[in-house]
Amino acid sequence: MTDGRYRLEIIVLAAGKSSRMRGADKLLRPIDGVSLLRRSVLEAVNSTASRTTVVLGFAQHQRTACISDLPVRIIFSARATRGMAYSLQSGIVALGKDADGVLIVLADMPAITHADLNLLLAAFTPGRIVVAGSEGRPGNPVIFPAGLFVELLQLQGDKGARSIVTGNPKRVKIIDLPDRRASIDLDTPGDWKDWEGGE
Repeated sequence: MTDGRYRLEIIVLAAGKSSRMRGADKLLRPIDGVSLLRRSVLEAVNSTASRTTVVLGFAQHQRTACISDLPVRIIFSARATRGMAYSLQSGIVALGKDADGVLIVLADMPAITHADLNLLLAAFTPGRIVVAGSEGRPGNPVIFPAGLFVELLQLQGDKGARSIVTGNPKRVKIIDLPDRRASIDLDTPGDWKDWEGGE
């Protein structure tokens, strides 16, 4: 609970197949000695959110092992291979019935900190979509209010929930994060090379 008024939960999406990494699992690759997945989950755990749920795919045993000691709930999505929307839906179904909103965190964004997450959580008001941004342009993570959970459950494919953000412009509040943190993700070997070279 961020300030005693709203119950906000976090879903960390971590069920992707790392298909653009040429056989390597990007979420198990270390940054400063800690896997990207564990790093992302730790930031979520250290935020002011009331609970953190991590969505994994079936048979992702190494990913499960690297976060199994953390105070999170792990959900295995049977439909994760069909696209991000289905992983997201697995997390939404598992939310507490009293959740006022959910902060969707992508596990492959290494620059996002718990302080960033707390900024978003503190900006939440009922009905508002709170989006991390870079110079006014929307990025990730994103908070969706409970009133949009039904729409999240109707998403399909691998495009995530961007269509809900763009389809509700009057409800969107963008919170700019410095240093392009809201737009940096590590999908390819080139992304990793750029990130490691710039650290």
